[in-house]
Amino acid sequence: MKMLNKTAILATAASLAAGAALAQSPYMRADNNVMTDLGVTAGQIEDADLINPAGDELGEVEAVLVDQSGAVVSVLVELEDDFLDAERVVELPLAGLVAQEDDDFFEIWDDEIDLVTEMSVTELNTLPSWPEE
Repeated sequence: MKMLNKTAILATAASLAAGAALAQSPYMRADNNVMTDLGVTAGQIEDADLINPAGDELGEVEAVLVDQSGAVVSVLVELEDDFLDAERVVELPLAGLVAQEDDDFFEIWDDEIDLVTEMSVTELNTLPSWPEE
């Protein structure tokens, strides 16, 4: 019986520690209906292409993140390896991005919104990779 109590206590402590770590996380995935400072919803920019002002595709938005107040603060972008050192996911702050209508010629699988960044390929390459889940 003593062993069962120790096991239960350890399991409870581990659960509480994991819950506390999650609660302290600064970001959560945004609900699709949350409006961003870019004038579009989180759902509209999820899967959007990240492009430079010349229209070169640099990556694709994988997730939209909110802070604990519910404000959209950043996006997770999978960077394309065509322009970059390696294909990987990085976090980009929403500030500095501009949402614009996608002008692709193809309407199939069209994401409708592109996010434009002024960051250079060199600057994108220096961003740390987002931890894999």
